[in-house]
Amino acid sequence: MSSFPTQTLHFLSRLCENESYLPPNYFTDFEINRLHFGYLGTLKHMNPERVKLIIGGIVFIRVFVHIILMQPWDAFSLSKDKFNVEKIFNIGSVWYNVAMELFKSSVPLSEGGQKVLNLDLKIQPKKKLLNALSIFLLSF
Repeated sequence: MSSFPTQTLHFLSRLCENESYLPPNYFTDFEINRLHFGYLGTLKHMNPERVKLIIGGIVFIRVFVHIILMQPWDAFSLSKDKFNVEKIFNIGSVWYNVAMELFKSSVPLSEGGQKVLNLDLKIQPKKKLLNALSIFLLSF
């Protein structure tokens, strides 16, 4: 039995169906390059690997890595002073890179995923998915 609420599973599955539309600037370049889109920017040709990419991007990357691992002081209302921020960012970076390598190996690049879209309808990538990671990496 799943410990995930049924409503949440239903919501996530609806996001990954053919003809689903996610908000502007939701997808990263990495995701855009592995998905197919219809004339209005809706998802097309969804398969189990692409579904895992979207759900993994939401649940694992955006929530677990970005919010819980890399910003636990915000996620759990804790004092930032109690954390070694550099170690937290290193751990988050490792998990992020492991997930991205898994996605790369299971979801190949999609040739022409946006070829049916007019220039003004092309899917624009999300800017700075991992803002905390970007700041950390730029500090070196």
